[in-house]
Amino acid sequence: MKNPKIPWTEKLCPLRAPLDMATGCYPMFLFGGPLSRKILPVFHFHEVTPQYLEPYLRYLSENGYRCANVEEMLGILEGRETIREKTVLLTFDDAWTSLWTVAAPLLRRYGLRAVTFAVPGRVSVREGVRTTIEEDPEMEEFGDRGCEMFCRWDELRSLDEEGVIEVESHTFAHEQIPVGADQEVPFWTEDSLRAMPLLSKPLIWTGEESFRPVDEREIGQERWVTRSRMSDALACFEGGRLETETERVEAIRKDLSLCRKRIEEELGRPARILCFPWAVAGEVAREEVRKAGYRAAFSDSFPGKRYVRSGDDPFRLMRLKHNWIYQLPGQGRRRIPVPK
Repeated sequence: MKNPKIPWTEKLCPLRAPLDMATGCYPMFLFGGPLSRKILPVFHFHEVTPQYLEPYLRYLSENGYRCANVEEMLGILEGRETIREKTVLLTFDDAWTSLWTVAAPLLRRYGLRAVTFAVPGRVSVREGVRTTIEEDPEMEEFGDRGCEMFCRWDELRSLDEEGVIEVESHTFAHEQIPVGADQEVPFWTEDSLRAMPLLSKPLIWTGEESFRPVDEREIGQERWVTRSRMSDALACFEGGRLETETERVEAIRKDLSLCRKRIEEELGRPARILCFPWAVAGEVAREEVRKAGYRAAFSDSFPGKRYVRSGDDPFRLMRLKHNWIYQLPGQGRRRIPVPK
């Protein structure tokens, strides 16, 4: 049994943007039109610095935009709430340390709020909270490149209780699984390890709920092509054995269960929505998210719409890149080319 080729929807495909354009994927405000009261644009960020994030938040604030929260978004999806004028949803993936040190202080400054999709298996286990740009405006290191790159539970709890940033799910491990030998770079090298982003590195599991990314200990060992654990791929084990479809379902179910359980234990409330890493969601994963009790999920869908509206499939929601915030109607609006 062989794994199928990686679907084009999981890769950088030059045809994707033209196809999205042809199918009406993008909202009209990206092309200079108004912001329809029938849609809720959802924008996503990752790591941020003050210099990078603040201009976006200033643009929203100065042009009278407000931010929805999770329950409001769910109410819009389910037809229980209408979309208020100039409403958007801001999201921050992964809960990097700069979510605490930079994003939260700036959101407070501009009277805005957001949602973060945290990865419980990577949340820092240290206690207490760290200094932010509120306490130290001159700070130059924001935590995303140090030895503690992700938020702590104490920080996430504080943000969630305050309501400035609600904490939701981004799977337990944000895992890539091996699906076949890498023909281009057959073995791990210092260069290949250095070039691969942390959250894309395959994981070495050290316990039922603990793991580490591949590191210098794997140099010289066989390197694998990987796909998201939430894809429809079957993992390839040592010796070339592919996992069974039952094993795949169990692995996905375990990850989603651990994620929801940990977030609910730490925050003391239900986990409501999930964002799939790399926006990759196979049919098995979508069904398991539904069964796990989530009410909605963000992923990639083709064809689909890059905004939220009443009646949409709650488990096939899509978002917009944050740089398109400047194309929302307002003073200082910029025309940023839509991908070709």
